[in-house]
Amino acid sequence: MRNKPHLHLDDYPESVSYTYAGGVPVGAPPFQVPPRDRVTHGTQLADEVRTAVTEGERQRSEQANEEDTTEGQVRFITFNLRSEQDFQLRLESLDRAAQKIRLLSFTTENGVFVANISMPLNKVSGFLKLIESYTSTDDRFGNAKNRLLIESISSIKLAVVKDLWTDNIPIPSFQETLWWEIWLHRFDEAAEVVYQRFVQLAQRLGMQVSRRHVAFPERVVTLAFGTLTHFSPS
Repeated sequence: MRNKPHLHLDDYPESVSYTYAGGVPVGAPPFQVPPRDRVTHGTQLADEVRTAVTEGERQRSEQANEEDTTEGQVRFITFNLRSEQDFQLRLESLDRAAQKIRLLSFTTENGVFVANISMPLNKVSGFLKLIESYTSTDDRFGNAKNRLLIESISSIKLAVVKDLWTDNIPIPSFQETLWWEIWLHRFDEAAEVVYQRFVQLAQRLGMQVSRRHVAFPERVVTLAFGTLTHFSPS
């Protein structure tokens, strides 16, 4: 590391056996889901998705102004998903980077798994097709298609700011002004483009943004000064 004098290794390299990271480990218990009536459950979830989209669009239209409409910019929606108590969500099926569908956070509340996923609005129809396939189509084994994913989900709603709070400490009040660490998805865009877009959005909302940012392969990290109220419409 001659070109990186600030980094140094104290030990010698060590060989480690390869461990397969995909699929279900041999001998692991099968993923458990609660009993469901597929038509009733699928219809419920599809209705909840449509309700969340309608509510999200209503909120967006109330907060929109001429500066908010950037031609060609992808619009996203964030869903809050919950499991039945003492059952897990099929989290690995919720993160689909190729479609820009990302798992933002997950936590547990009294035995209930809670996850927040962000997806482009133009991918919601594909999500609905997963649910609709579950209600009406069998796989080659005679099971409902997408059964483990869909049956692991108990409810879906539009996520709000407090849903994204996963710290153990209480969420700050909506009026408390703080410096926030902001993690932005970059997908296939340049870090500077993602950062500048956030700066423009934050300025419209009345927030102060650090002049510095850090770029990672999938994220851009910066700081913003404001309240939780600022994040509510964003």
